[in-house]
Amino acid sequence: MRILILTHGAPPLPGTVVVGNVLRAWSLGLALEAAGHRVQVVTRAQDAATVSAASAELPVVTFAEPEELRAVVSAGAADALVVCQWDMLGQLPDDLRTPVAADLYAPRMLEAQFQGIDLDAEFVARLETLARADFFLCTTERQKWFYLPWLMMAGVACRRPPIAVVPLFPLVEPQPRAKPPADPVVVSGGVFWPWQDPAPYLEAAAAAMDRAGKGSLALYGGRYPLGTDGMKYADPPAALAQHPRVSFRGMVPYDDLIAQYRGATAALNVMAPH
Repeated sequence: MRILILTHGAPPLPGTVVVGNVLRAWSLGLALEAAGHRVQVVTRAQDAATVSAASAELPVVTFAEPEELRAVVSAGAADALVVCQWDMLGQLPDDLRTPVAADLYAPRMLEAQFQGIDLDAEFVARLETLARADFFLCTTERQKWFYLPWLMMAGVACRRPPIAVVPLFPLVEPQPRAKPPADPVVVSGGVFWPWQDPAPYLEAAAAAMDRAGKGSLALYGGRYPLGTDGMKYADPPAALAQHPRVSFRGMVPYDDLIAQYRGATAALNVMAPH
């Protein structure tokens, strides 16, 4: 089969800061390619403007406007589409006959409640976009049960739910673990989204290091590279930024991030319960 994967963001090339959308799209694309399918990634030209997409592991085609996206999809002679970005579902041609799988790796309906937007309009728009797909992917069983009522409200027949769980996995080969540093290094990373708000856990980790008299906490992250001015964040408190055992490394290229993670003692990946 020839499969187009639609996403936002630059290809995960060395020296490039990448976003979760692309990491998810790329992991699906590589898995499909390994299964014998021909895969092409479609992303926005503005996201890939600073990289050489021709050197990416998967072939990439870019578009600037929704009209160009529709032209790419219509002319692509694809056997199936995998859409990893909610908004792109609504930009597909109205007369599209190609099967569409929507990857719902992020629960946008929950995230919207932290962004101060019109929830009524947001939820209606999400239902309309869900109705454009024929099959759905998510990352956990818990997500699957969260999405089923939404699919039914969107008019999707769910006697045999057309949704599969495809876990997240990194774009790196497993390697033997290196000897941990003598002074423990704990790493944590990601965009500072308000629904995650890991500050209490990060502060607790720093306090534990103070009591032990050793260790450091390296935070990799910041604002969403593809975000708009209206997006809300939960930046770490100033006291944490001034803590002598805590360092903020910002957004770094994916290959550098993986190298730093591999050299750490442990990783801290926590968020507020909701």
